[in-house]
Amino acid sequence: MPASVSISASSSNICVGTNVTFTATVTNGGTTPTYQWKVNGVNAVTTSTFASTTLNNNDVVTCVVVSNSPCVTVPSVTSNAITMTVAPLTVAGSVTGGANICSGSNSGLLTLAGYTGSIVRWESAVSPFSTFNPIANTTATYTSGALTQTTQFRAVVQSGSCASANSTTTTVTVDPTTVAGTISGTNAVCSGLPAGNLTLSGNTGSVVRWESAVAPFSTFNPIVNTTATYTSGALTQTTQFRAVVQSGSCASANSTTTTVTV
Repeated sequence: MPASVSISASSSNICVGTNVTFTATVTNGGTTPTYQWKVNGVNAVTTSTFASTTLNNNDVVTCVVVSNSPCVTVPSVTSNAITMTVAPLTVAGSVTGGANICSGSNSGLLTLAGYTGSIVRWESAVSPFSTFNPIANTTATYTSGALTQTTQFRAVVQSGSCASANSTTTTVTVDPTTVAGTISGTNAVCSGLPAGNLTLSGNTGSVVRWESAVAPFSTFNPIVNTTATYTSGALTQTTQFRAVVQSGSCASANSTTTTVTV
């Protein structure tokens, strides 16, 4: 009677360090067959089962069984071979590229680097950044659509059968669109007096500078003042004043003008 042996594994596609148990099924092995498990042809254990946590990718496991049946024709038989697929641990990496943008702009190019595994998806979250929503993108770069809120982005990475992991996040800060506002204050002064109490209101953004122009009011000259109020020096000509405002990375804008008649 011929002897035979076949082996099976609890899993042949694993994450590195996972415990795998191999089991031998013997036909015509007699009462006490002997076992010799092998990894890549090198002897391992001589028990009826074989367990290991140190297998590497492409390791080949086999088992040689010697039957002690008195009727067996060929007592020593070799099993089928099981080739292991062993994935390295997932490394999620880091996302770079976050910057300040103006409301309504896209995020710019975001890049995932330093990762081990495949990108499952990207995710995004807005304040308070506790709930991330999936983005159908499996490449190492991503550019969002138009954003109106400050947003965090991250990638989800998985190496083979290992657990998935989240990359570091990058924050794209969304600045509100610049609103330049309105100037109000003094309407007329006597020649040689200053225009006091000019005030900027209704603006969104920071004051970059003030500007002034005299007739024909086509060329405005810069004034070093970044506050919301301004008092001029002595005026001898009718003069227009305005403020230049900018919100973060958004384009600057000019406020309405006010005319101080001299």
